[in-house]
Amino acid sequence: MNQFSERRTCGNGWSSLICPTIENKLKERIDAGKTWKPPIKSNEDLFEDFIDPMFSVLFYHQSYSHNIPPVDVDIGDLNAEHEEVVIPPEVRNQPG
Repeated sequence: MNQFSERRTCGNGWSSLICPTIENKLKERIDAGKTWKPPIKSNEDLFEDFIDPMFSVLFYHQSYSHNIPPVDVDIGDLNAEHEEVVIPPEVRNQPG
């Protein structure tokens, strides 16, 4: 639950359209002078037909927008009052 909250807080600080990790990888590949050409930009920060919407900041925000209510568990409930022995299933040898 803490990790979920930390990622939501981290994602709220992003101002670009794609996740920083993907944006950095894209910049590295462009700077390295690869032989492939990225598609023509439709605006300054968006590469259409190249970046999957899953890597957008909007998708990230939607993923972490839900609240997870805390689970109210009494520690005493976790301790078994009497221990039950779990017996594994009987294994039969296959013929042959």
